[in-house]
Amino acid sequence: MTNYLKTNTEPPKEKPISFNDKFYANWKIGYSQYLTMLYDFKNQMEFDNKYKPITERWNRIIERIKDKKELTENNQEAIKEMKEYGFDIDNLMENIKKRKVNKWENIKSKLAIEVII
Repeated sequence: MTNYLKTNTEPPKEKPISFNDKFYANWKIGYSQYLTMLYDFKNQMEFDNKYKPITERWNRIIERIKDKKELTENNQEAIKEMKEYGFDIDNLMENIKKRKVNKWENIKSKLAIEVII
């Protein structure tokens, strides 16, 4: 950060929403010392009030997709929002499926080890 201040340049900003099996309001921004200077939020509550409802909505839609439920027009709009924020929804869903398979394989192998012992 010192280098950015000395050279009077703005550091690259974090994205406000991140994804790791589900969407999250990026805690790195919410708890940043530079929340007001770089991101124009008055405080963490203002950041949370803006992005947490978005991530909660998106996570509900991810669950609908996982459960193979029909997507409403509102759901389709939210998927467009996800894409506008730079998320590749197809890739995210594929990664979720792979992780679930890997988790299940790990559980099965642990159970097999316990049965052998």
